[in-house]
Amino acid sequence: GGGGGGGGKSHGINGQVSSDPRLWYLLGLIFCEMSDFNVGRKIYQKVLQQMPPGHMAHVIHFNLACIHAMDPESRKVGSAVRKKALHELKEFRRCVKSLFWCLEGDVVAHCQLCSAPKLTAFT
Repeated sequence: GGGGGGGGKSHGINGQVSSDPRLWYLLGLIFCEMSDFNVGRKIYQKVLQQMPPGHMAHVIHFNLACIHAMDPESRKVGSAVRKKALHELKEFRRCVKSLFWCLEGDVVAHCQLCSAPKLTAFT
């Protein structure tokens, strides 16, 4: 094997990689691109649980709304899938409103994926 030895160090790197929500987000994109929307949706939900509030949530909620909306069941009024899509869209709008509120205040950082301003409390 290559670079062996430093057990604690390699364990720390593995832990960091597996717990970095940005990598999970990208993995979700890959699964969605491969049309495996169930896996992509589960990964996005995991990312939302791991991210601090306001960090990339707008992007993830938008993607989840799109995934749910692509399901043919979402066209049926009152279906569970439609309700999930509308819920994610509502969360997306809430996040975007927070971003606009942030624009009125001090913007000190931006989302690394989409350049939207992040809430200053989470930078």
